[in-house]
Amino acid sequence: MTLVGRASAIIPDPVLAALLPEGRRFDPGALPPRLELDSTAVTRIAIGAENAAGQGAAWAESLRRHAPGVSARSFAVDRGAAFGHEVDLAIPAPVFAWSARWQKRHRRQVLDEATHVLIEGGRPIFAGGIRGDVVDDARRVRRAGAHLAYVWHGSDVRDPDAHAARSAESPFATGAVGPSLHRALRARVDASARLRGAVPAPSLVSTPDLLLDIPDARWLPLVVDVEAWRGDGAPFSRDRRPVVMHAPSRAALKGSAVIDRVLGQLADDGVIDYRRVSGMSHGALPAIVAEVDVVVDQVGLGLYGVLACEAMAAGRVVVGDPSQQVRDVVRNETGFELPISVTSAAELERSIRSMCADPAVARERAAAGPAFVRAVHDGRRAAATLADALGLEPPSSRMDA
Repeated sequence: MTLVGRASAIIPDPVLAALLPEGRRFDPGALPPRLELDSTAVTRIAIGAENAAGQGAAWAESLRRHAPGVSARSFAVDRGAAFGHEVDLAIPAPVFAWSARWQKRHRRQVLDEATHVLIEGGRPIFAGGIRGDVVDDARRVRRAGAHLAYVWHGSDVRDPDAHAARSAESPFATGAVGPSLHRALRARVDASARLRGAVPAPSLVSTPDLLLDIPDARWLPLVVDVEAWRGDGAPFSRDRRPVVMHAPSRAALKGSAVIDRVLGQLADDGVIDYRRVSGMSHGALPAIVAEVDVVVDQVGLGLYGVLACEAMAAGRVVVGDPSQQVRDVVRNETGFELPISVTSAAELERSIRSMCADPAVARERAAAGPAFVRAVHDGRRAAATLADALGLEPPSSRMDA
């Protein structure tokens, strides 16, 4: 495979495609289309190439809707994950890794047309495989005269050792993250630091906890489609046992071993019905969340993520462990209290039993969720943050609308 990769710079795409093993082949006659940047727009922003939890696409859409004169498009490598999200341009992984012809066309377009480039997660944006080099990509963007910024999602900059030192319930302290994953995450964080050192540029982080890892970064709020997640009926209002759901994107990091044990035992005791969700497409989740009373987001990391925002938008009770620092950032920057029922791994069982016995407080907090998400996570605040960070004209939409 390495030999094919090294030879691919001189082997024509049709020959290379035939040489690749099944599963990595691509159709050289059906390469992906170009990124659709509006040539008439004064500001043209390319965001890629990760689209973690659909956020690259959501930020691009927020800019198109709320920032005047901006054409923004997201692109990402399509690895065929079941938990898929929409993106403006999906690039099949074999094409991104092996097609020199497509890579050259994509690189030329972005460098010639984009006025701003946001690199997500410290990943290469112009090529994968052995040709992928994010430091070189960042330098190319700079040489082309485009504005450059980095967007970080979590494990790309969350220092596992510093996190373990801050919290005894950290998955890096409890052993939930095994040695091999710990080493891989350590290596990724170090690579991100090298990128920031080699090609300095403004950094934005998608969750407030990451400000501990990059203190000079700015919080770029996550974006969810509030209307798509609108739910009917208040939690704990149905004539049945409360339904509690957990749907981790990465079980080792989300405290899922503890959550599964606690919620499984509560289900065995007849206190709740436990719904564990995995491998579900993102499009199927709104209907599932609408049928539950409580969503346990995670314990151990001290943050709140995309699913927590979506569950709040649906008016569900959200249980998690956002740190005091996270809650302070949210309050100080938005004026809102974070409507999440705060617990810890050690207190999870007691918290769930308590709210099932007397759900009034939890129901009141859940009722505040849709308004909170609409004010903080519907895209207006993200567009304003991006516009300010990139030196663009402020969005016209009022933040308090």
